[in-house]
Amino acid sequence: MILWAILTTVLVLLLLLLTRWIGVLLQGDEDGFIVSVSFSKWKFTLYPGGSDEEAKEKEEAKDDEGEKVERKTKDRIKNTIGWLSLASDFSNLLKNGLNFLRKHGRIAKLDLKGRIGSGDPFLTGTLFGLIEGLKGILYSGLPSASIDVQPDFEREKLDLSGTFGVEIRLIHLVLLIVFTLWNLPKRRVWRLVRSS
Repeated sequence: MILWAILTTVLVLLLLLLTRWIGVLLQGDEDGFIVSVSFSKWKFTLYPGGSDEEAKEKEEAKDDEGEKVERKTKDRIKNTIGWLSLASDFSNLLKNGLNFLRKHGRIAKLDLKGRIGSGDPFLTGTLFGLIEGLKGILYSGLPSASIDVQPDFEREKLDLSGTFGVEIRLIHLVLLIVFTLWNLPKRRVWRLVRSS
């Protein structure tokens, strides 16, 4: 009898927690990336990424040999083209995810600005075209979005800053994550991750 009472209490608490709203706010700029999660009256803030010392060590350890740098550039270009070939899959996934968020959650804020450049004008133009296409999808799903990304064709640069905030029930967040993982082209993504 006591076991059933404990199991019923745990189930009721679990259902109560799953129906609560959770807020997720992603902020990023040149200083780093911040993830803030609010659940009920609790707020958690995460600072993913390495420390400043690790970044300095990486900069000091850069290779000056021309042949290795050229090979790394070719590998990076090949990897970028592989990721761009998945753009149609990701755009459909993004569109479906935004529709799910509009139905079951609230998109509080979307603001992105900055400059991108890959060092190769072809790749920079392709990335910029992809961003402009995704901008159309985002504006149709979220008219209050603000996206201002400019291409830099002359040098390699990734200088983006922005904010993305969403509020969703915990059960719907779990369903969104499962839906995303289910529809992701897992084998192709895994190959690209392993090759980078």
